[in-house]
Amino acid sequence: MGDTEEVAKTEATCFDSRRLDKSYRTLMKKLILFSGLISATFSYAETQLDTQTVTATRLPENTINDAQLIIIDREHIEMSNAQSLPELLNLESGIQFTQNGGRLNTTNLYINGLDNKRITVLINGERVGTGTNGTTAFNLIAPEQVERIEIIQGARGALYGADAQGGVINIITRNETDNSQLTAAFGSDKNRELNLRTATSIGRTSLYFNAQHDASDGYDIKDDDESDKDGHERYSIAGGAAIEISKQQKLALDYQRSKGNYEYDGNFGNNADFDNQALSARYQIVAEKLTISAAAGRSEDNSWDYKDHQKRSADDLFATTKNTASLIGRYRVNSQHSVILGSDYQSTDISESGKDYDESKDNNTGIITGYRYTNSFASVELGARHDNNNRYGQFRSFNTQVVLTAENGDVISAGQATAFRTPTFNDLYYPGFGNDELEPERSRIWSLGYLRPYNNGSLKLNGQRAIFNNKITYNPVAFKSENIGKSSVDSVSLVWKHQWNSSLNSQLSQDWLDAKNDGNGKRLSRISPRSSKAIIRYYSGAVSTQLEGIYYEGSPKSDGGERLASYSLFNASINYRVIQDLTVGLRLDNISDREYETISGYPAPRRSWMLKSRYNF
Repeated sequence: MGDTEEVAKTEATCFDSRRLDKSYRTLMKKLILFSGLISATFSYAETQLDTQTVTATRLPENTINDAQLIIIDREHIEMSNAQSLPELLNLESGIQFTQNGGRLNTTNLYINGLDNKRITVLINGERVGTGTNGTTAFNLIAPEQVERIEIIQGARGALYGADAQGGVINIITRNETDNSQLTAAFGSDKNRELNLRTATSIGRTSLYFNAQHDASDGYDIKDDDESDKDGHERYSIAGGAAIEISKQQKLALDYQRSKGNYEYDGNFGNNADFDNQALSARYQIVAEKLTISAAAGRSEDNSWDYKDHQKRSADDLFATTKNTASLIGRYRVNSQHSVILGSDYQSTDISESGKDYDESKDNNTGIITGYRYTNSFASVELGARHDNNNRYGQFRSFNTQVVLTAENGDVISAGQATAFRTPTFNDLYYPGFGNDELEPERSRIWSLGYLRPYNNGSLKLNGQRAIFNNKITYNPVAFKSENIGKSSVDSVSLVWKHQWNSSLNSQLSQDWLDAKNDGNGKRLSRISPRSSKAIIRYYSGAVSTQLEGIYYEGSPKSDGGERLASYSLFNASINYRVIQDLTVGLRLDNISDREYETISGYPAPRRSWMLKSRYNF
C-alpha cells in the first residue's frame, strides 16, 4: 500500500562508493580473527541447540544456528504493550525502521541493512505483500492478533526463492485455545482500541476467533504549511481451526483480514484506504522417519491513495492477489542425516489495479533440495533451489552453513548463500516512471557468527557481508528505477542477554552498518550506521516492568548527503495484575519528548501514552 507515495518518494538505494573506513575494516578483521581463534580451541561437545521453529526449514525443526534466530513470543508482546509491530520489532538487534509519520503510515523495515523489498514476510507460513511496489504492510497487523514472530536473519533464497535476501519474518496469528480475552485501551491523540478473542475445543478440533477495532486522531505529520491531524482507523479479524486427524496427522486453516484508512501528507494524495486479507491451509503428517507438509494460501493486498476532498475511484486502486502452494518433505535417514525435497508455486496478479500497467501477471515455480547433518559437535546444512520465472527464466540459488559447538557450549557458525530479486511491477511498468529494461538483481551473502551461552545468559556476535550485482535502485533525477553495478552492505551485531536473578533480566545490543555503491561512492540513505538498544525487564509479584532505550546515529537524508540528527528514545511499559484474570498496563513512548525524524520532513510521534486492560475469561 502507499504505492503513489512510493513512486514519488522511493527510497534511494544507491550506496557510498567510498571504501569501508578503517574502523569498519578493523572491526571485521577482528571478528574473523576472534571466531577463528575460538574454532581452533573446539573439542567434542555434548551441548546442542534445540530451538524449534517452522521458519528455518519450512518444517517443524530444531534450528542449528540460534545466532541467526529471533523469536518474540506472546509473553513479550503483552509485557511490552507495543501498539504496532514496527514498535515491537525495533527493539531487536539488526532491525531498523523508517516511517512516514504515524503508526499506520508507509513503513520500511531493514534487516542488517537490507530493506523490505529484500525480505520475505509470511503470515502463518504463507507469503504476503504487494506485487506493485514489492513491500509488505505488516504494520497494519495489530499486535493483539499475533501469537509469535519468528525472524531468520540472513539469506534464505535457497529455501524461499526471490526476495529472501535479507531474511524471513513469519508472523503467526494467535491460535491458543486455553482462554478467551477482552482487551480495551485508550491513550494520547485519542487513541482507542477494543479487542475480543475467544477460543474453544470440540473433540479434536480447536477453533479461535479474534476481532479488533482501533483508531486515533493522530497528529500533524509533515512539517509544511498545512496544519492538520493525520489519524487512522482500522478493523481487523482473524480466525481459524486446527484438526488433529490422528497422532501423526494435523490440518489447520487460518484467516486474517485488516481494513481501514489513514491520513498522511503527500504530494499526490493525503488519504489511504486499505483492505488486506490472507487465507492459509496446512496439512502435516509426521511418521517415524518421514515428515510431509502441504500448504496453500491466498492473499489480497488492496489500497487506494487519493486526496481527501475527492471521492476515491477505481483509478486510485493498487491491487495484488497472490496464490501460493507448496509441498515439502523431510526424510530422516538416521539420527544424524536427513534430506529435504520439495516444490512451491507462486502467482501474482495486479490486473485489478487502476493504473495502466503493460504487464499485470507473474508466476514462479521452485524446486527445493536440502541436506542436514547434525551431531553434538558439528552441524551442516546444504540447500539448493531451482526457480523458473515466467518473465525472466531460470535462476539457481544455494546456501551452505556450518555450525560447530565446543565442550563448554560455545558455538561458531559460518555460511554463504546466493539469492535473487526480480523487479516489481512498479519498477517496470508504472505509467511515467517504469523502466521495462530492468534486469533481476543477484546477491551473494556471507555470514559469520559466535554464540556463547552460559548459566544466566548469552553473548552473541554476528557479521554479514552482502554483495549485489545489478542492484535495483530508484533514481530520483530520472524518476525511475535502474540497475547499478556492484554494491555491498556490511553489518556487525553484538547482543548480550543476562538473567540477573529470578526478577530481573536485560538485553543489550550494538549494531554497526556500512553500505555502499562500489562504483560511485555514495552511502545508503535513511539507514543509521550505528545503533544501540537496551531492554530491562523486572518482575515483582503482580507487577512487571519493561524499560527500553534506543539510540540511532543520524542517517543520510539522501545518497551521500546531509545526515538527519542522531536521536535517543526512552520508553517504558508497566503491567499490574489486579486479580488473577485482569491485568492493567501502561505504555509510555518517547518519554523525553524528543523531536526526531527517520525520513526528512516527516516528524516522528512525540511523547505518547496508552492505558490498556486485558481480561481473561
